Amino acid sequence: MAYSGAEDIRQYLPRAVIIEGENPTPDPWDPRPEGLTSNDLAAYIAQSDRLIDAMVGSIYTTPLQKKNMGGELVYPPPIQEISAIYTAYMIFQQRLSGSEKAAGEFTEKMYNWAENELRKIMLRHYELFGQDQLFGSTTFKFDLLSTRHGKQAPELRN
Repeated sequence: MAYSGAEDIRQYLPRAVIIEGENPTPDPWDPRPEGLTSNDLAAYIAQSDRLIDAMVGSIYTTPLQKKNMGGELVYPPPIQEISAIYTAYMIFQQRLSGSEKAAGEFTEKMYNWAENELRKIMLRHYELFGQDQLFGSTTFKFDLLSTRHGKQAPELRN
Protein backbone atom coordinates (compact mmCIF):
# COMPACT_ATOMS: atom_id res chain seq x y z
CA MET A 1 0.00 0.00 0.00
CA ALA A 2 3.04 2.29 -0.10
CA TYR A 3 2.20 5.70 -1.53
CA SER A 4 5.74 6.06 -2.94
CA GLY A 5 8.59 3.83 -4.06
CA ALA A 6 12.38 3.90 -4.06
CA GLU A 7 12.46 5.70 -7.43
CA ASP A 8 10.26 8.50 -6.08
CA ILE A 9 12.30 8.86 -2.91
CA ARG A 10 15.67 8.79 -4.67
CA GLN A 11 15.10 12.21 -6.25
CA TYR A 12 14.81 13.83 -2.80
CA LEU A 13 17.74 12.05 -1.12
CA PRO A 14 21.29 13.38 -1.00
CA ARG A 15 23.91 11.51 -3.02
CA ALA A 16 25.47 10.24 0.24
CA VAL A 17 22.55 7.86 0.82
CA ILE A 18 22.87 4.66 -1.22
CA ILE A 19 19.82 2.40 -1.36
CA GLU A 20 20.31 -1.36 -1.56
CA GLY A 21 20.70 -2.37 -5.21
CA GLU A 22 22.05 0.98 -6.44
CA ASN A 23 25.75 0.06 -6.02
CA PRO A 24 25.96 -3.70 -5.43
CA THR A 25 29.66 -3.99 -6.29
CA PRO A 26 31.58 -0.89 -5.11
CA ASP A 27 34.74 -0.28 -7.11
CA PRO A 28 37.53 2.32 -6.90
CA TRP A 29 35.60 4.67 -9.20
CA ASP A 30 32.46 4.50 -7.06
CA PRO A 31 33.42 3.23 -3.60
CA ARG A 32 30.20 4.26 -1.82
CA PRO A 33 28.75 1.30 0.11
CA GLU A 34 25.04 0.63 0.19
CA GLY A 35 23.89 2.07 3.50
CA LEU A 36 20.11 1.75 3.34
CA THR A 37 18.57 -1.71 3.05
CA SER A 38 15.28 -2.37 1.31
CA ASN A 39 13.72 -3.37 4.64
CA ASP A 40 14.79 -0.10 6.26
CA LEU A 41 13.44 1.86 3.30
CA ALA A 42 10.11 0.00 3.51
CA ALA A 43 9.92 0.85 7.23
CA TYR A 44 10.53 4.55 6.52
CA ILE A 45 7.88 4.52 3.76
CA ALA A 46 5.36 2.82 6.06
CA GLN A 47 6.04 5.40 8.75
CA SER A 48 5.49 8.33 6.38
CA ASP A 49 2.33 6.71 4.97
CA ARG A 50 0.93 6.26 8.48
CA LEU A 51 1.59 9.94 9.13
CA ILE A 52 -0.25 10.93 5.94
CA ASP A 53 -3.17 8.59 6.76
CA ALA A 54 -3.38 10.07 10.26
CA MET A 55 -3.57 13.58 8.85
CA VAL A 56 -6.09 13.02 6.05
CA GLY A 57 -8.04 10.32 7.91
CA SER A 58 -10.38 12.89 9.41
CA ILE A 59 -11.53 13.90 5.92
CA TYR A 60 -11.02 10.85 3.68
CA THR A 61 -11.26 7.10 4.14
CA THR A 62 -7.79 5.66 4.51
CA PRO A 63 -5.73 4.10 3.13
CA LEU A 64 -6.20 6.21 0.01
CA GLN A 65 -7.05 4.35 -3.18
CA LYS A 66 -5.33 4.44 -6.56
CA LYS A 67 -7.45 5.95 -9.32
CA ASN A 68 -7.18 5.97 -13.10
CA MET A 69 -5.63 9.24 -14.21
CA GLY A 70 -4.70 9.42 -17.86
CA GLY A 71 -4.74 5.65 -18.27
CA GLU A 72 -2.46 5.03 -15.30
CA LEU A 73 -3.41 3.89 -11.78
CA VAL A 74 -1.91 6.41 -9.35
CA TYR A 75 -2.58 7.95 -5.97
CA PRO A 76 -4.12 11.41 -6.12
CA PRO A 77 -1.59 14.20 -6.43
CA PRO A 78 0.25 15.36 -4.35
CA ILE A 79 0.12 12.27 -2.06
CA GLN A 80 2.89 10.37 -3.86
CA GLU A 81 5.22 13.38 -3.67
CA ILE A 82 4.37 14.07 -0.02
CA SER A 83 5.10 10.44 0.90
CA ALA A 84 8.43 10.47 -0.95
CA ILE A 85 9.47 13.76 0.65
CA TYR A 86 8.46 12.66 4.16
CA THR A 87 10.39 9.42 3.72
CA ALA A 88 13.47 11.23 2.40
CA TYR A 89 13.28 13.69 5.27
CA MET A 90 13.12 10.89 7.87
CA ILE A 91 16.13 9.18 6.28
CA PHE A 92 17.92 12.50 6.09
CA GLN A 93 17.31 13.23 9.79
CA GLN A 94 18.25 9.77 11.06
CA ARG A 95 21.06 8.68 8.74
CA LEU A 96 23.09 11.79 7.91
CA SER A 97 25.26 13.99 10.07
CA GLY A 98 27.73 16.86 9.92
CA SER A 99 28.69 18.08 6.48
CA GLU A 100 26.16 15.80 4.81
CA LYS A 101 23.36 17.57 6.71
CA ALA A 102 24.77 20.95 5.74
CA ALA A 103 24.20 20.04 2.10
CA GLY A 104 20.57 19.09 2.79
CA GLU A 105 18.87 22.46 2.26
CA PHE A 106 16.94 20.99 -0.66
CA THR A 107 15.48 18.23 1.53
CA GLU A 108 14.48 20.81 4.18
CA LYS A 109 12.78 23.01 1.57
CA MET A 110 10.92 20.07 0.08
CA TYR A 111 9.78 18.97 3.55
CA ASN A 112 8.34 22.46 4.14
CA TRP A 113 6.57 22.26 0.76
CA ALA A 114 5.10 18.84 1.65
CA GLU A 115 3.89 20.16 5.02
CA ASN A 116 2.18 23.10 3.29
CA GLU A 117 0.53 20.83 0.72
CA LEU A 118 -0.80 18.52 3.44
CA ARG A 119 -2.05 21.54 5.37
CA LYS A 120 -3.91 22.74 2.25
CA ILE A 121 -5.60 19.34 1.98
CA MET A 122 -6.54 19.45 5.67
CA LEU A 123 -7.97 22.96 5.31
CA ARG A 124 -9.84 21.73 2.24
CA HIS A 125 -8.28 24.24 -0.14
CA TYR A 126 -8.40 21.39 -2.63
CA GLU A 127 -9.67 17.84 -2.66
CA LEU A 128 -7.98 14.55 -3.42
CA PHE A 129 -9.25 13.23 -6.75
CA GLY A 130 -11.53 10.20 -6.57
CA GLN A 131 -11.33 9.66 -2.80
CA ASP A 132 -14.35 9.05 -0.57
CA GLN A 133 -14.94 11.88 1.86
CA LEU A 134 -16.20 11.19 5.34
CA PHE A 135 -18.56 14.16 5.27
CA GLY A 136 -20.25 16.31 2.65
CA SER A 137 -19.62 19.81 1.52
CA THR A 138 -19.76 22.43 4.26
CA THR A 139 -21.02 25.72 2.87
CA PHE A 140 -22.49 28.29 5.22
CA LYS A 141 -24.16 31.59 4.50
CA PHE A 142 -23.42 34.36 6.96
CA ASP A 143 -24.86 37.81 7.09
CA LEU A 144 -25.26 40.45 9.78
CA LEU A 145 -28.73 39.38 10.95
CA SER A 146 -28.21 35.63 11.09
CA THR A 147 -26.85 33.64 13.98
CA ARG A 148 -24.38 30.83 13.77
CA HIS A 149 -27.04 28.28 12.83
CA GLY A 150 -28.68 30.46 10.20
CA LYS A 151 -31.69 31.54 12.30
CA GLN A 152 -32.84 35.12 12.46
CA ALA A 153 -31.38 36.93 15.45
CA PRO A 154 -33.98 37.98 18.03
CA GLU A 155 -34.80 41.67 18.28
CA LEU A 156 -33.38 43.48 21.24
CA ARG A 157 -35.88 45.46 23.33
CA ASN A 158 -35.19 47.98 26.07
